Amino acid sequence: MQNLMYLALGFFFLAIFFGLIVFIQLACDRPSFKPAVFLHGLVAILGLSCLVTYTVLHAGAKPIASVVVLLLAALGGITLLSFDVRKKPMPKLLLVLHPLAALIGVALLVYYMLY
Repeated sequence: MQNLMYLALGFFFLAIFFGLIVFIQLACDRPSFKPAVFLHGLVAILGLSCLVTYTVLHAGAKPIASVVVLLLAALGGITLLSFDVRKKPMPKLLLVLHPLAALIGVALLVYYMLY
């Protein structure tokens, strides 16, 4: 069961890598690099799926705070994706809040795993 947590964490670190590529492109007012956008979303969904599965199946203490924050980050990501697909300018605040929420969620997960 603990393997799901490590798998989730690995997926989240990959999502951070691809998200950083996308963030740099958007911060420089360039169009997003679509393969990185796709891979970022895919590995983030896989990580969230592993984490939610662990949380549902595990009987002990659960990483609820991490799940909630990462779900909020996912909603922000879906919103940003909708702006990108429609070729609309993305809200700058959301461009900051989405990665911030995701990093906080991953930090909470690491904290949960260590303690």
